[in-house]
Amino acid sequence: MNKLSYSQQHLLKLLQISPVKAQSSFFKEDTYLDDEKNSVDDDLLISDMITTPLKTLDTIKHEPDISLELVQDVMLLLPSDMKWFIQDNLALPSLDANELLTPSVDYFQHTLHKKALWQLLQNIDAI
Repeated sequence: MNKLSYSQQHLLKLLQISPVKAQSSFFKEDTYLDDEKNSVDDDLLISDMITTPLKTLDTIKHEPDISLELVQDVMLLLPSDMKWFIQDNLALPSLDANELLTPSVDYFQHTLHKKALWQLLQNIDAI
């Protein structure tokens, strides 16, 4: 995330830590993707995933399993006033006022889905 709020900066200073960027291992590449061939297509797909309206069949929400490493990483990036909910029938992740709504955590096993989530999280300050 490029911009940190004053409270986030203050917390980092108090804890004497610095923010980190996602490492390449976070975006473990799928073996069937050819990076050179799909790089432009990936960017278009990610952009489309972020801007496409949500289509849901069910509105039942539940909190993600905090024991999962990906969940822990995402929770660290969320502002303290934002909550993350899993909605199994969501087509795409989205940000609402104070909620991150995503499909099942299994959805993020695909590299493109992780990249789309990462870009969405970087836009939190804009909301």
